[in-house]
Amino acid sequence: MSKSIDISQSITYPKWFGGSASCMAVLVSHPLDLIKVRMQMEQGGVKAGTLNTCIRIVRGEGVLALYNGLSAGFMRQLTYGSVRIGLYETLKEQTKANNIPTSPPVLGLLAGISGFIGAIFGNPSDIGNIRMQNDGSLPPHLRRDYRHIFDAWRQIKRQEGWKAFGQGLWPNAFRCGMMTSCQLASYDSFRDLIVATTGIHNDHPGLH
Repeated sequence: MSKSIDISQSITYPKWFGGSASCMAVLVSHPLDLIKVRMQMEQGGVKAGTLNTCIRIVRGEGVLALYNGLSAGFMRQLTYGSVRIGLYETLKEQTKANNIPTSPPVLGLLAGISGFIGAIFGNPSDIGNIRMQNDGSLPPHLRRDYRHIFDAWRQIKRQEGWKAFGQGLWPNAFRCGMMTSCQLASYDSFRDLIVATTGIHNDHPGLH
């Protein structure tokens, strides 16, 4: 006779699952992220609508150019994504272990801290990602031609020094802290509310 499974307990997943799931999202969202960067970097007077920018990239650089910087996008999620989600779950566990109520303000604070710290780990990848995405729009003599994120890091370190990896760190960290606070804390708060009012199981697929 097979042993019965207790479904009343929540399933625990490895902390790196958050980063790997984020990498799957990058496969879909990276072209739009690249188009966004190109539009933000356009000079005044250039017709820079989303569709026009996409067509211009494909015609001038090929379809695969929409995935320039993909390795940096993956690395950003493996660092920033894994840290912010893993740290948030760890902080929640510690909060509950100390019998502190996980109210929405508390969850918001924990998520904000997690996003802020995650951005510190992800900033070097973020810099490489943006540079690689925008490289094709530059004149040939100004292009960096990074082959992948590790080549980007090597060239940045050699040509600009370690300080270059901290460019834009604080605005990025505060932005990621606020974004993570809104994303993860609101998700948990609404999920707990639905569980409390409907009695649905915490790990029910329909809940997510």
